[in-house]
Amino acid sequence: MNQWLYGIDKGITDAIHFGLQNKIFDTIMPFITRLGDAGFIWITISIILICTKKYRKVGITSLLAISIGTILTEGVIKHLVERVRPIIAYPIDNPLIKLPISFSFPSGHTASSIAVAYVLSTYIKRYKFYFISLAVLIGFSRIYLYVHYFSDVLGGAVVGLVSGILAVYIMGKINNRKENILEY
Repeated sequence: MNQWLYGIDKGITDAIHFGLQNKIFDTIMPFITRLGDAGFIWITISIILICTKKYRKVGITSLLAISIGTILTEGVIKHLVERVRPIIAYPIDNPLIKLPISFSFPSGHTASSIAVAYVLSTYIKRYKFYFISLAVLIGFSRIYLYVHYFSDVLGGAVVGLVSGILAVYIMGKINNRKENILEY
């Protein structure tokens, strides 16, 4: 990465981690980040939706979105980029969470959060603010906890948005195909 851009990225990351550090965030941010661990909150919401007839397709689409995002981030991009996390490159005293072992770019927590928030916001519009807010908070928590750079979270958001859009598109095609078959 260009040194100038890296300096800006590190500066924003440090400003969030060190500049906003306080006891309230030190308590809340580990909890928020744990909601995104392995997509926990998003998978839970998806399973609940799948159990209802009205939102079953939304739940399935959400699981597809998180799967696409996970494959892209954890399976492909992180291994191509191999970026070391800020907390590893610049160790801090008393980290608030267990240190992740995977690479930093892009943020998998953010990718899965944005992917599912996009799907849920597309189909359940009245709760859009809450879905997006939770996704943004999870991404923010990753910077605050110093396990991701700002650009890792932005990259994760882009991957998540692409994953959500792809999932909605794929499920739309599948549903249209089923409807066309039933017409014959």
